[in-house]
Amino acid sequence: DEGDRGDDRGEQPQHQVEARSLPLQTRLAPVGSVNAEARTFECVWTSGAPVRRFDWVSWSYYMEELSLDPAHIRMGRLESGAPLLNTHQQWDLSSVLGVVDRAWMAGSEGRGACRFSQRDEEVQAYWRDVVDGIIRNISVGYIVHRYQKTDAPDQSGMPTWLAIDWEPAEFSLVPVGADPAAGV
Repeated sequence: DEGDRGDDRGEQPQHQVEARSLPLQTRLAPVGSVNAEARTFECVWTSGAPVRRFDWVSWSYYMEELSLDPAHIRMGRLESGAPLLNTHQQWDLSSVLGVVDRAWMAGSEGRGACRFSQRDEEVQAYWRDVVDGIIRNISVGYIVHRYQKTDAPDQSGMPTWLAIDWEPAEFSLVPVGADPAAGV
């Protein structure tokens, strides 16, 4: 929790820091252009859209936003070949559908280029559904290292938690995700 605390005498605000361990978070995006020959596709993996989340510590809802400032995003995992997974399943190698070949920020979007594995018929079936436009949604799995919390409710009536130090860890093909602007 980072909040400005000051008084009427012009004293410098004090900052409170609250550390929490959260599970891997996820966001939805649509799949973009597809190259069937190269077995690749481009996608939008985040638009930074606010997503309603639940805080199990305070037992209340909040709106989470991902800062799209490149200084706030740790891109190392994506830039070094993060996995393309089946619905965020990360406990078995059979869940790996492919690899993130490239990821970058383009204005108000996170964009990526992924390549499908040629491993087996199950993966081929998912690839065919991407090519045919049946599977269209991408979700990014990420770790938040630091939030900036605004306790004043936004338009939704909930506080906002802005991720100002976060790390995308994987992309997943999903049936439904959180960010409606993300996908193939």
